[in-house]
Amino acid sequence: MSKLDYQGSRQILMRRPPTEVQEARLAPFRDAGYELLGRGGHRAVFQADDPGWVFKVALSSRGQTANELESIRSLRYGKGSLIPFADCHLSTTLGTEVLMMEWVKPYNIMDPPCRLGELPEWVQWVDFVQVGWTNEGELVAYDFEKLAEEAGYPS
Repeated sequence: MSKLDYQGSRQILMRRPPTEVQEARLAPFRDAGYELLGRGGHRAVFQADDPGWVFKVALSSRGQTANELESIRSLRYGKGSLIPFADCHLSTTLGTEVLMMEWVKPYNIMDPPCRLGELPEWVQWVDFVQVGWTNEGELVAYDFEKLAEEAGYPS
């Protein structure tokens, strides 16, 4: 069962408890004092040292593939494409390859524009409408491993 929690402007999604392997993968980051912002089935997101950035830690091979794909799409297409992608790149934190991504405030039904129909058409092509606003006020996709076929981006 999923759990949604709101801390300030951050939406926290936590799925079922992590497996022992996932917990072992997360422990060094927690031990180093990084704040866990959210965790899905294949990746966890931590607040980076720079408050304008977060990093995604792969919890499985699928999570690693997602990190690589998002890095490629961001670098190749950026914010000037049909779907504006959050700035991100692969990096190393605590000896682990992670996806470093600019911090994005997740879309919330209460944020203007408040109705999904008032957002750009491309938003519907992003898995679970995982879009939000950068610190500069740009609407971008922040989780774009999966995109609808209509978006036309190669996997």
